[in-house]
Amino acid sequence: MKDLDFYAKLNPKDAEVYYYRGIINILLNGDFDTEEFNKAIELNPKFAEAYFYRGHVYRYLRKVDKAIDDFSKAIELNPKFVQAYFMRGNAYNDTGEYDKAISDYNKAIELDPGYADAYNSRGVVYYNKGEYDKAKEDFQKSEIWKSN
Repeated sequence: MKDLDFYAKLNPKDAEVYYYRGIINILLNGDFDTEEFNKAIELNPKFAEAYFYRGHVYRYLRKVDKAIDDFSKAIELNPKFVQAYFMRGNAYNDTGEYDKAISDYNKAIELDPGYADAYNSRGVVYYNKGEYDKAKEDFQKSEIWKSN
């Protein structure tokens, strides 16, 4: 982190420095704060990954509407951002918007047919909706992909 702090002093307009500091704060310190991601986005408003990780932080902080907005912005900037569809699906699941969650999991699977976590999460939503046969099918697909 000291190296990134030093680099940030030398290159205060490099959005990636703030982005990586935000990730390190989460991974090493358990510090779920949007400040570093906010700065990265301020410096580069087209930085899809910064929106994505800020969305993670908002979801962790239970600010799900803000998380959905950030995952949506990441998708707008990068329509093939598989993990953004997956995480937005998780956020929709959090709010009980199951059909929207399924739609996002479907898109994640379309973009990455071997995405085991998307099958598993879609299975959970189907289970929550009482669609047990579809849930079972997705749980089985998830296990197949996890074993490969």
